[in-house]
Amino acid sequence: MKRLLTFFLLLGLIAYIGFPAIERNSLNHPVSEKKNPFVGIQQAWNNQFLPGIQQLASQLQIPLQNLQFSQLMQQISQDVQMLPGVQNANQNVPVDQRLQVKAGDSNVSVRTVADVQKEINQYSIPTLEKSVTNPFQTNVEIVLFSQPATYRHALISAGVDVKNAHLMMQETGGVAFGNTVFIPLYQTNSQVEMVNILTHELTHVSIQQLGIANQLPIWLNEGLAWQEGFNAEQLADPFEVRMQQKEIAQSIRTAYQENRLLPLSADEQDILHANYNVEYQDYLAVTYLEQRFGSAKFDQFLNRLHQSKWEALLHSDPTNSYKQTYQTFESVFGVSFQMFEKDFLQNLTK
Repeated sequence: MKRLLTFFLLLGLIAYIGFPAIERNSLNHPVSEKKNPFVGIQQAWNNQFLPGIQQLASQLQIPLQNLQFSQLMQQISQDVQMLPGVQNANQNVPVDQRLQVKAGDSNVSVRTVADVQKEINQYSIPTLEKSVTNPFQTNVEIVLFSQPATYRHALISAGVDVKNAHLMMQETGGVAFGNTVFIPLYQTNSQVEMVNILTHELTHVSIQQLGIANQLPIWLNEGLAWQEGFNAEQLADPFEVRMQQKEIAQSIRTAYQENRLLPLSADEQDILHANYNVEYQDYLAVTYLEQRFGSAKFDQFLNRLHQSKWEALLHSDPTNSYKQTYQTFESVFGVSFQMFEKDFLQNLTK
């Protein structure tokens, strides 16, 4: 029944969006410049048809968190991706030979390694290259683990103490150590979640290679990684991203109303013992910062940090490791970090 409904929704999408688009192209462009109708269907699904379905679901009082509704939308998105023209269009994706995927244990198949490499090429690299012209300066290794035991062993070998390795084995979807990324496959439930995690961890690697990781407070570092993860996931499944973003906003709003939010400047120990996902707060703060001041200002801030990385290293203040970062913050955005955080918290109530 679900597959039949998927078929009719796709048929309606083609009839409603695809053929008029072909007709408009034939009127406005020479024949040689006609766009691939299947690619037009993919764009229409992401930008027009899907929001329309969400609006209809809202009017019919179908909760977006409804499991069957969510699964149906994911299935249709995957079917749209499988259309022949869309597949052909997606084959011309950038490939960075410096990013190599490998198996961390014998149960990770060659096919899985190839699939993850394809997801990096198709989603992660294009997303990161929108933010940084050359996001990776040296080779990066992505290691996949199929079992908790092999993941835990790799964490300990990388220098994580036994207690934290046990926690990370159970709770993390991925982790970056310098130019190496560990991905526990058993923690990932779907392809779109994998796209998000891969891009998130590769963002940390890129930040490290650009030389600004030590200048970014935890909230900026994690917020950026979450933002890029969602940007990549948006390419794979925009419906799932909208659902997650609404859930994140609601959870942080609830924590704020219950007076449970930590300050953005909280240290790692406070974050580890928080009773909510602090990285959700980091993501919303970075999103609000960029929305309030614009992408150009945000890029200017990161560029200024990159340009002054050696100066920051030479003149670091051991009593305030991010003093220069926040001076640059105020210089670029025209507002102190303290005032920004106050505005961010007030915005949560809107």
